[in-house]
Amino acid sequence: MLLLIAIKRDGKDVATLPAQNYYQNPGDKTTLLFTGFSLKPKEDWAHIVCFLNYFQRADEKKYRSAEASLKADILSKLNLPENKDKIVEADAKLVPPFVDMFNQYFVWQPGEYELTISVDTSNKTSFLESHYRFTLYESDSNELMKAKDDFKTGDGINWDSGKHLGVIVPIVKA
Repeated sequence: MLLLIAIKRDGKDVATLPAQNYYQNPGDKTTLLFTGFSLKPKEDWAHIVCFLNYFQRADEKKYRSAEASLKADILSKLNLPENKDKIVEADAKLVPPFVDMFNQYFVWQPGEYELTISVDTSNKTSFLESHYRFTLYESDSNELMKAKDDFKTGDGINWDSGKHLGVIVPIVKA
């Protein structure tokens, strides 16, 4: 089974994101790998699914190297007595790789979006496609872009402060 979403903004393709993992139970804190499965007629499957693209090998290597450097710098600063119980900032030269990657992959610009969810079964006898639409305003996009402001502390890279909750937008059936 292939489960994916395709996203268009103002009629142009923005992203195609396959299902990669899911939460087995609503209260779970960790996800499971999304793999193919079988359903019998009239059987349901309902879980929270994460749709995302993993980095290509070169980007993964670049990210992990930058992450290790940022983490080492922050940890060395946290070990200083004057920084006990403080949030510290990494050296400014260590932050640009994360901002650059964020800018490269950020697709949530203001506009009218179409979202298509596709379920393609392995036996090719069943195919389901549902269409939705939503709008992102400039304020929504700006709110999402704020995440990169905290990369200097490792927030969103090595840890999650919980202050970047995203935005909630109404999604309607198209």
